[in-house]
Amino acid sequence: MTEPKTVSTKTVSSRVIIFFEVCAFLTIGMAHAQFGRGNGDWSTAGGDAHRSSWVPSDPKISRASMSKPGFAIVWKMKWGQQPLTTPVLLNGYIGYRGFRSLAFVGGRSDTVYAMDTDLGRMEWQKHFAVAAPQAPSDACTGGMTANVARAATTAFPVAPPESAGGGGRSRAARSDVGQPDQGAAILAAMEEQARRAAATPPGRGGQSAPPTRRLPNVVYALASDGMLHAMYVSNGEEPELPVQFLPRSGDAVALTVIGETVYAVVAPHCGIESGVWALDLPTKHVTHWAPDGGVVNYWFGPAFGGDGDLFVVSTAGTTGMIAALDSKTLAPKDAYVVKGQSFTYDVSLQYKEKTLIAATSNDGRIHLLDAGNLSGPPIFVSNPDMGFGALAAWAQSDGTHWLLSTSARGVRAMKIVEKDSALSLESAWVSREMSPALRPIVINGVVFAASESLVLYSLDGVSGKELWNSGKTIESPIHNGTLSGGGGQLYLTAQDGTLYVFGFPIEH
Repeated sequence: MTEPKTVSTKTVSSRVIIFFEVCAFLTIGMAHAQFGRGNGDWSTAGGDAHRSSWVPSDPKISRASMSKPGFAIVWKMKWGQQPLTTPVLLNGYIGYRGFRSLAFVGGRSDTVYAMDTDLGRMEWQKHFAVAAPQAPSDACTGGMTANVARAATTAFPVAPPESAGGGGRSRAARSDVGQPDQGAAILAAMEEQARRAAATPPGRGGQSAPPTRRLPNVVYALASDGMLHAMYVSNGEEPELPVQFLPRSGDAVALTVIGETVYAVVAPHCGIESGVWALDLPTKHVTHWAPDGGVVNYWFGPAFGGDGDLFVVSTAGTTGMIAALDSKTLAPKDAYVVKGQSFTYDVSLQYKEKTLIAATSNDGRIHLLDAGNLSGPPIFVSNPDMGFGALAAWAQSDGTHWLLSTSARGVRAMKIVEKDSALSLESAWVSREMSPALRPIVINGVVFAASESLVLYSLDGVSGKELWNSGKTIESPIHNGTLSGGGGQLYLTAQDGTLYVFGFPIEH
């Protein structure tokens, strides 16, 4: 399939677009006030700022629904031979063209594509005009590498009731008329929620207050020349000029937007130092941090705590470190240092009133740490060979917290258990041998993992029982691909530029 053509749109004045974008943003905010978090949006690498790879609730995907027939590929699309970034999702968007569920992906050709995920068709595409290299060193850029991102929050996800999910494409409509002369009930609920949030000061492990001003709904992308672009989700138009964020040849991952700050991790590439970069959008000020003589893990980026602190995995020689950085200045605040080991991935999660950091080391140990006291003794360190690869974290409605880790053989699930006020990890189940090729994700208690044999599996997150597999549907290598999901569908990008979308068929 050749590269999709741009979908033509009717010319609309910028003021009308901004009006509808802001209205849509407010509407989404109302929906969050009514229904809470867990609307299935996938905002950044790892799904959320904590890199949990967890979608708490879903209208169709559940452990019960996946045990029945019906889940299958619903559409696929290919963009030449270029690798694609992880699809970022916006479900239930209301814009000037009506209701949409959208996915956004970036290609190495410095182009962002927006798709209607219900219909499997192109909504719009945006190509960035990147200036020609001015020096020989500029020519080594690898194209657009960082994921597309939408604004995320540092509030931790919350497990839904056990019965949530599997009931339909969306929640049933409801009426909130309110009492006579008292205004709309939904607005009153929003005001009450804002009042409570403002009265609760953010702290390490707490939930950050919502932004003080409403912004148009945009999606962010980082072009290969280091310029940050913000585009309306409705049509790809840019309300402002792009901003220089990274050096031209920076090989970046984990583009993340928290409030009015943009973060990215840069790999050691073309003479550019590895590290974490932050851009303050109002002032356009750029901050950079790099470990002394070390390299930041640049596969999935830092995990954020509830108060916005960044927890960054790095390695210097034979010494591994997890550093806590200030969200504004990137100044180091604390660190967990282990000699003779290196760390690969980390994830943050909330357990009761405590923020935990879980990280894997090169010997297969999982380190469980108190985010508020990294330099203190670790909460728990597992035996070797418990997990070498990426981590995912999720929780059940009964308060059971889970960690998933990958190895060369399969997926391992562990429970966080508490005995005599001490926390530890307890192995619960191990999947069949599948040689996971991608980081697993969890949607409403269902674990999805893709194997190097080009098969996508769904597993019961509690028992590990296999619920479904894709058979021979996937035809292209997926080793450098990604998984994301939400809104009743699962997205897999393949190495050859094919996007596979799985779900339950819906009526159009």
